[in-house]
Amino acid sequence: MERMRDSIDFSLQVIYDASALCELERRVQERTRELQESESLLTQAQSVAGLGVYSLDFATGLWKSSAIMDQLFGIGDSYDRSVEGWANLIHPDDRSMMMDYFRNFVIGLRQPFAKEYRIIRQDDQSERWMHGMGMLESDEANRLTKMIGTIQDITERKAVEASLATALLRAEAANQAKSQFLGVMSHELRTPLNGVLGLAELLADSALDSEQMDYVKMISSCGEHLLAIVSDILDFASIEAGTLAIHVAPLAVADLVKLAENTVRNVAVEKGVELRSELAAGAPEQIIGDELRMRQILINLLGNAVKFTAKGSVVLRVSTGSDGGEYLDFSVEDTGIGISSEDLSRLFQPFVQAYSKGSRKFGGTGLGLAISRRIAEAMGGAITASSTPGKGSLFTFRFPLESAAHRAREKAAEMGLGVPGACSSGGSK
Repeated sequence: MERMRDSIDFSLQVIYDASALCELERRVQERTRELQESESLLTQAQSVAGLGVYSLDFATGLWKSSAIMDQLFGIGDSYDRSVEGWANLIHPDDRSMMMDYFRNFVIGLRQPFAKEYRIIRQDDQSERWMHGMGMLESDEANRLTKMIGTIQDITERKAVEASLATALLRAEAANQAKSQFLGVMSHELRTPLNGVLGLAELLADSALDSEQMDYVKMISSCGEHLLAIVSDILDFASIEAGTLAIHVAPLAVADLVKLAENTVRNVAVEKGVELRSELAAGAPEQIIGDELRMRQILINLLGNAVKFTAKGSVVLRVSTGSDGGEYLDFSVEDTGIGISSEDLSRLFQPFVQAYSKGSRKFGGTGLGLAISRRIAEAMGGAITASSTPGKGSLFTFRFPLESAAHRAREKAAEMGLGVPGACSSGGSK
C-alpha cells in the first residue's frame, strides 16, 4: 500500500514537472517571438532611416556591422573589417583628417565619435556623405574595450545645403550688383541735377518778370525734390553695400538743432504749423558725433512731422535719458494724423510710407526712416516710434554720449560701415 502511494506521488510529480516545462517552453517561445518582432521593427526603422550600426572591439581591432551599414558602404561579408579597412572606405581627401580625429581625439582624449565625412562606396565607387557617431566602453581597469555607434547616409542633406549656399551667394551677388548700380546711377543723376539747380539760381538773379520768376522757382523746387530722392537712393545703396562712412568730431548741440529746425521752418510756416525746439537743463552743450548724419536724421524726423501735421505743432526736445545720462534723446512730437499700429510695425522697412493710405498725397520714397535708423544704429544709437491715430506721433533718436566714438566704431564695424576721423575724447557739458 505504501509503495502504491509513493508510485502515485512520483507520477504526479513527473506530470507536474512536465507541465511546468511545457509552460516554460511556451514562455520562451513567446519571448523569442517578441524579440524577433522587435528586431524586425528595429531593422525596418534602420532601413527607413538609412541608419547602420557597428561595434568595434579594441582587443581584436575588428569591427562588426549591420546589414544596413554594409549596404551604405557597398561591402560584402569578406571585406577587411579592421580599422585600416574602415580607413580605406574614407574618401582620400578626408582620410588623413579622419584618422587623426579617431586616434587623437576619440581614442587619445576618450571623446564620443561624432563626425561628418565622405566615403567611396566599394560596389559602385560613388562618393557619399556619412554622419558617424559612437560611444566608447571601458572595463573596470579603465581600459577601452568597445566602441558602439551608428552610421547614417546624409548625402541628400549635404546636396540641399550646398544648393542653399549657392543660392545665398547668388542672392548676395545680385544684391551687391543692385546696390552698385543704384550708387552709380545716383551719382550720374546728381551731377546734372546740381547743374540745373545752379543755372536756376543764376536765372533767378537775372531780370525776370513775376511769371518767369514763378517758373524758375518751380524748376528749383522740383529739382531740389528730385535731388533729395537721388540722395536717399544713394545713401540706401551705400548702406546696402556697406560703404556708408561715419565721420565723428566734436559738435555743438544747439547749432545742430537750429540748423535742422531752420531747414523745415519755411514749410511749417506755409502750413501754419508751430515749430519749436526745447533743450532741457542739464543737456550737454557739446557732443561727439557725425554732424552731417545727425542733422540728416533730425531733418528727416522734423520733415515727416511737419508733412503729416495739418494743424497744431511740431516740437523737438533734447534731453539726457533716464539711464544715468549715457544717452542724449532727440524727441520729435507732433499733433498730426498719427500712424496705425499696422503701419507702425513696418515703418522702418525700406520703401514703406509712414502713412500708407496717404502715400500718394504726401509723396516721398519711403526710404527716409529706413536710412535714418540704419545711420543711427551705425553711430551706436537707435530710433523708436510711438503713435496714436488722430492725435499725433512721437519719434525719438537716441544718441550715445559715453565713449560715443568707440561705440560708433564698433557698431559700424558690425554693419560693415567705415568710421573715419574718430575722435577719442568724450562729450562735455
